Amino acid sequence: SALMPYLLTLLGFAAIAESNTVPDFVKYAFLAGAFIIISSILWTGYTTKEYPPEEDVAGEETGGGALEIFRELFAAVRGMPLALRQIWWVKLAVWYGFPLMWQYLSLSFAEHVYGAAGPSAEGFSQGVAMGGVGMAVYCSAPIVMSFLFNPLIAKLGTRKLWALSLGIGGFGFIAFQFSVALPWLFFCCFLIGFGFSGV
Repeated sequence: SALMPYLLTLLGFAAIAESNTVPDFVKYAFLAGAFIIISSILWTGYTTKEYPPEEDVAGEETGGGALEIFRELFAAVRGMPLALRQIWWVKLAVWYGFPLMWQYLSLSFAEHVYGAAGPSAEGFSQGVAMGGVGMAVYCSAPIVMSFLFNPLIAKLGTRKLWALSLGIGGFGFIAFQFSVALPWLFFCCFLIGFGFSGV
């Protein structure tokens, strides 16, 4: 889906629009995505049988309202496994950073590579399309890493691999500043994806 705007520009869809309008490649990318999502939902609903549980455990009412919810929350925090208790603050920081990247990556490509600070600037649409390619590269890293994690865990252990993943992902973020060359930036996106796969 991240590649769709770029692919549509290759197929000749307009990447530039008049002021205050959405370019064609963005409109049709969203339409294609909507069609795929709705088709997937319908296909799943049509082909998948649902087997309800014998007892509706999830539907049991505990009572107590908001106070009971907070009691359960604090009890869950107290019962948290030690490993998770040691890293929760890192996960909080990481999950604050990643959504920012997801939202601003294309705009970053546009300004950093093409010097296009806004939609009316020359090269903005190209930058946004290249940001989509960067996002696709980023998303490919966890797929690659899914095949490598078990051997790496066996060799390094979970702690070292987790630290290595975060370090590589952090370097990927910082390394964006080193160059405006697209291959370098795509490599940085892959490193960030490596870090994400460890989270």
